[in-house]
Amino acid sequence: MVPNLGQIISDIDVQHQHLRKLVSDIEDCDHVHVIPMLEELTTLVDDHFLRETRAGGLYESVGARGEEYQAEVNRLEQEHILIGSACRGILARAQLGGAINEPVLLQELMDVMKCLADHEKRENSMVKRLLDS
Repeated sequence: MVPNLGQIISDIDVQHQHLRKLVSDIEDCDHVHVIPMLEELTTLVDDHFLRETRAGGLYESVGARGEEYQAEVNRLEQEHILIGSACRGILARAQLGGAINEPVLLQELMDVMKCLADHEKRENSMVKRLLDS
């Protein structure tokens, strides 16, 4: 049974808010806290994407309501792979320590987070169109 779409959307919105807060906290943190926060972010991103794509998740619910959303869902799923991989790569490089230029690394993270924000915006737009139809 596919859970109520409204509840799925509410849960996803809570995760989106947590992701945005964590990104903001990373922007403002000192060097000592960067790696633990990147670890938390990477775990949260991976968990968030898993929740959206698992059986009974957002994407299954959207797909069950119309095939016209399938190409959009496929694109969003591909972005999950790219964004998650980018986050894990930034974390791995940060864990290497002194060889990494932290300001450059944080700028790369901000670029990835802009991609995530755009991803969320398109995802929310898709869901809104679905609910309005």
